[in-house]
Amino acid sequence: MKHPMGYKKYGNTKYVTVIAVIIIIIAAGVLSSYVCLHNAKNKNHLSVDAMYLVKNGESDDKINVSATLYLTNVGAKSGDIKIVTYIMERWKGIAIDKKEINVGKLEKDKTSEVELNMQIGNGSYDIEVLVFEDDLLKIKGQGGITTTMVYDANEGIHRGDISWDSPPSFYDVPHT
Repeated sequence: MKHPMGYKKYGNTKYVTVIAVIIIIIAAGVLSSYVCLHNAKNKNHLSVDAMYLVKNGESDDKINVSATLYLTNVGAKSGDIKIVTYIMERWKGIAIDKKEINVGKLEKDKTSEVELNMQIGNGSYDIEVLVFEDDLLKIKGQGGITTTMVYDANEGIHRGDISWDSPPSFYDVPHT
């Protein structure tokens, strides 16, 4: 059969339509895979790898402590990082101190050392650490410490000691 314009008609047009649909589906799959891989390359992941306490000195009724966190960022440059730390009286659930530090953006595949200074009195406390990226809570951690202040009457000074009751553990905060 001849086409009105002089072209020959080959086979059934159903096959051409099926082949075209298959090509479109394959192209959509390839494009979707590319977009997923591209987004994965531009995504970062934060983690707190360690936290240490350093006793820096003491006053009459408090111990001066530095909490040092090792914050790692992998995958891509991070957003703006802020760390908030609460010192909570154990068994009361009341915060007695709050510290904030703006870390800024972390480079890809780097670990940053972040230090928070605090003064802690005699007693048992929980330290809660919150890590925010672009004002979204990403990591939460908690550990327990006990401080002991003893007055040495012979020397006329206070002596303080600090120890972990439960070392800190950190976890990602899920967002769905």
